[in-house]
Amino acid sequence: MSTSIPANKKDELFNKLKNANTAFQQIYPGDRTERQPVHTLYGGANLFKYDAAKAWD
Repeated sequence: MSTSIPANKKDELFNKLKNANTAFQQIYPGDRTERQPVHTLYGGANLFKYDAAKAWD
């Protein structure tokens, strides 16, 4: 049993994937570059309180 993709099928498969990925990118282009986070703060749930953002400022 062969587990590799024959060359002629590989080209067909990759062309279909390229077309599908291009169509997906046109519909869902991803995050805008001007809206990137400046930093990320990780803390446990036990540290979270209603005023956590103000307290960590």
